Amino acid sequence: MKRLFLLSIAAVGLFACQQVNDLSDDAEVTAIVVSPLFPDDVVLGEVSVEKGIISIEILSPDYPFPLKLKVENIETSPTTDGILGLPDTLLFITEYTVREFHLIAESGVLHNYEVKVKIQNPRPNDAQLPNADFELWTDANYMNIDPTPGKGRGWATANNFYVQGATPFSYNGGYAVQLTTARQDIDLVGIHLIAAGSLYTGFFAFSLNYANPRLMTNFGIPHRLRIAAVEFDAQYSPGPQLMRASKEGSVYHVENIDGVDDGQAWVELLNWSGDSELIYHGLLPIDGLKVLGRAEYVFNGTTNDHQEWGHITLLIDYKPEYEGITPTHIVVVFSSSKEGDFFKGAPGSVLNVDNVELIY
Repeated sequence: MKRLFLLSIAAVGLFACQQVNDLSDDAEVTAIVVSPLFPDDVVLGEVSVEKGIISIEILSPDYPFPLKLKVENIETSPTTDGILGLPDTLLFITEYTVREFHLIAESGVLHNYEVKVKIQNPRPNDAQLPNADFELWTDANYMNIDPTPGKGRGWATANNFYVQGATPFSYNGGYAVQLTTARQDIDLVGIHLIAAGSLYTGFFAFSLNYANPRLMTNFGIPHRLRIAAVEFDAQYSPGPQLMRASKEGSVYHVENIDGVDDGQAWVELLNWSGDSELIYHGLLPIDGLKVLGRAEYVFNGTTNDHQEWGHITLLIDYKPEYEGITPTHIVVVFSSSKEGDFFKGAPGSVLNVDNVELIY
């Protein structure tokens, strides 16, 4: 009787082993559907699955990073027992970011999968800033630079509709941009300021925080190639009287000060490794942001040697400690008053700019 019992146990054990051995080691993704979360203008192409690699094609824009994609649905083979490590949201900091997860087969065998993005139309080496010849403008009521191809992708100005500091200017058979420093008086609320004409790559977010106007300017648009220089045509003349606005109690007032106004142009190549939209006001430090290289030019109002149009070259000075790091954004800034963000400038200072070109 005891022998029969042992034989029965052995038979059950063999049957169980046979069942385990019959479980499949195979597991694969057969289809996956993703949709863009950020930026909101991302256009996706084909999503392919091949040999453990899921490749998501990005049709536009050409540099949408950081990029967030939502996993809408994933289908796997019948022999797949589970999915390990696949979040609902996939974050890609750069085009080289790789996200990994695993499929669990019936037998418990793990299969590794990588998720990558592929830029369909990478920037050529002659890539230029959009609307770099300043021919595109919005309606004549506001005379604002057209932010082609969209917010945070092209030019912006820190001048709102009642301080038209950036306007089109007829030049060489087309348009240039004219930046003018002006006095801003809003008697109703006791605001009297000096506002420089400004133009920069990025976007503007208006607020009533007059104590720190730079917080309204958000510098930088996507760009992922190192450049050697920025060239442009320019003409500058300072206004007759340098002024400064200062705060007394709850109001601002303007006073004349000694000195002569200067115009300014500056360029920065940035690397942003954060997991959200870049918000950069030109103030450092910021976690995740590196300024790879910079160049600056001052239009000297004292010498006043830019009354005639001239061609200017800004050579980028890259920091050696960031050698080999790829840019993610470029900042190009023009201002009719160098210290306009401190409410300092001469009303009537004018900086004309045209034909901005990136040199590789």
